[in-house]
Order: sequence, then structure tokens, then C-alpha cells
Amino acid sequence: MLDLESFSLSSLFSVEGKTVVVTGGGSGLGKAIAGGFAFNGAKVYIVGRRVDVLNLAADEINATSRGKVIPLPGDVGSKQRVDEFVTALQTLEDHVDVLINCAGINRAWKAEASEFDGRHNDPDAVEKLLWHGLDDDDFQSTYSINVNGVYFVSTRMVPLLRQSSAPTVIVIASIAGMMLQRLRHYTVQVCSPRDSHRKFDVPVLEVLCANASFNSFKIRVNTILPGIFPSEMTGVSAKPDLSDLIESNPQAAKAVARCPAGRAGLRNRDSWALPPFGFGGRRLHE
Repeated sequence: MLDLESFSLSSLFSVEGKTVVVTGGGSGLGKAIAGGFAFNGAKVYIVGRRVDVLNLAADEINATSRGKVIPLPGDVGSKQRVDEFVTALQTLEDHVDVLINCAGINRAWKAEASEFDGRHNDPDAVEKLLWHGLDDDDFQSTYSINVNGVYFVSTRMVPLLRQSSAPTVIVIASIAGMMLQRLRHYTVQVCSPRDSHRKFDVPVLEVLCANASFNSFKIRVNTILPGIFPSEMTGVSAKPDLSDLIESNPQAAKAVARCPAGRAGLRNRDSWALPPFGFGGRRLHE
């Protein structure tokens, strides 16, 4: 006899009792993702450098959730510090079901991007932006968090992930992945240096992780490109759909135009796509 109960949404997509780690979980999209898991019964560790931000996020989410959010202070920007917070986690948990790499920073060009608009074919303007717009520390700090951090956190978490019956690693990638294809061969971007790093290197990391060691351990690795979302990176907006920011900022408007949905992400709705993707939606992308 067909067991229809096995097709219930609670059976297919339940995250109750699961252990989840979200880097960058104290604010923005990471906070929304953590809230989605916790509200539906998961235990969620949120990782970040700002302890006060983590505590505020945990208190807010825990007030209305069936699960629990636990602050886990940590810095994904160095291998040693990654080892420190994962080691601390190993004293608290014997496994992790889902790891979500959401931490990221956005270093703005030191030169005004607005001065560069419409001047992509002006060699003097290109030279000025490339040389004066960034310094060594901009590249180093951006790569250490947005790229190196994904690799080191994911690989250091393998011992805990291996103990799960269905381990999953999800990487939140940059909206720069929606940029025009010509930018693959053009290094200048008027938004920030972060985008080019996160756009191209994260998919490479996904392949390396999945094939180098994760595949043999049956750890599924996926990348999600959610588009533009309300966060500290997108700027100040008084509306949850970012409509005021989109109307006043040409770059934000272009970002929305690249999204298949034709709008900015909504934290209370779109961020909940992660839990079913992590468990029930195992064949969305393998």
C-alpha cells in the first residue's frame, strides 16, 4: 500500500532537531536564514566576529522560535581562528547536519564609483579606478573572508559533517554572478572588489570541495545565488522590498533587473528556501 504520509510536507522538509551552522548569521541574509531554521525547530549556531550582534540576533529569534539559536563567536578570516571556533563547537556537538557559508564583507572602492559611470571605455578613468581605488589590505581582507573562509570553514567542519546522516554544505554567493557575461573578461566593476572574488572563486571552491574530499564522504555541496537582499551591504532602506533604494540607486536597480524574479529578495519569504533545499530538496542540484 502506498504510504501517503511519507509525502507530507512535514516529512519531506522537516528540519526539527537538526543541527545547523550559519556563518555571518548575526545580520542580513544570514540572520534571516538562521531564523528560518530555528523557527522550524532546528538548533542553529550563528558565527560572527561581533558578539553583541550575535547576542541580539539570538535573543530576537529565540523569542518566537521552536528551535534555538546559539551565538558562536568566531572569525572566518583566518585559518587559525576557524580552527578555534570549530574546536569550540566540537565540545558542544557531535555532528553538524547543515553548514551555511554566508559570511562576507564588502570593501567599497576608495575612488568614487559614481565618477566612473559611463566611462568604461576611457583608459584614463579605468587606470585611475584600478590603481587608486584599492590597496593591498582591501584584497587581502576580502579574499580571506569571502573566499578563503568558505574553504577553511567547510573543510574544518568535515569531521562534524561526516557524523550526520545527510550532511549538506551551502554557499551563499554574490549577486555579481548575475552580471553580464562580458564581465568575465573585464576586471573593472563599479560596485566593489568583493563581487569579482565571490562571483568566480566560490563556484570553483564548490567543485574543489565536492570532488576533492566531500564526495567520498557523501557530503553534498551547493551554491545558491540569492540576488540582492536587505542587509548591511545593500545600504540603508526604509522598505523591506528595497524599493526606495532601487529607485534612487542605479546599481541596485541593475541588480534587481538581473534577478529572474525581477525584484529584491524578501527575508521573511525567500530565506526560507534554504531549509527544504538543505534536506527535502536533495535533487534540486547534485
